[in-house]
Amino acid sequence: MKAISWGITLALIGAAQLYLTQIDRKSPPAMFAVELETRAGLPVGPTLLGVGVILLAWGLMPKPQKAPPPALRSRPSRAEGLGEGGDWLAQAREAVMMAKLGDGAEVVLTPGATPPVELRLRGLTPERARAVLEGFAELLLTLRPPRAKVRFIHCEAATTSRVILLRGALRQRLAEGAFTAVGSGDEVEVRLTAPDARWTEA
Repeated sequence: MKAISWGITLALIGAAQLYLTQIDRKSPPAMFAVELETRAGLPVGPTLLGVGVILLAWGLMPKPQKAPPPALRSRPSRAEGLGEGGDWLAQAREAVMMAKLGDGAEVVLTPGATPPVELRLRGLTPERARAVLEGFAELLLTLRPPRAKVRFIHCEAATTSRVILLRGALRQRLAEGAFTAVGSGDEVEVRLTAPDARWTEA
């Protein structure tokens, strides 16, 4: 808006200066304007008019809009869970088979054990382990065990600890406050805040 205001003001002054020096030339203001241009040694009217038009055009030019920040991946407000009817444990095993976490990843279900779900990672790079852990987070939404263990077996060391790697992957799919991740070394544990009670009853 400032550029537009300045542009209009300078253009009007330049137009007035042109009128006085090129058309009027005899009135006291015109004589003063002619004397001003003579002392300045440059055509004041055309200069002001040109600068005003440039500022006005620049002010009216559409400015590029800032790109909005990338949208964060939506996180579910509650876990999806296993179906209420039928054999829930068979559903859990089917969910594990459908997860397709890839080579080097194995999910073991042991109802009644603590924890009843275990993910074993063998010989994975940090990048591959992170991808598997994100898939495992998706699986946890369905299984909803009270606790789950992740074991890193002969996996390459990352720049961060295993537990930080796990927390970062889980946050891609699980809401804040839906889990805690604890542990050290090559074994870390996930604890869900709203688990399926059937795991403890098995």
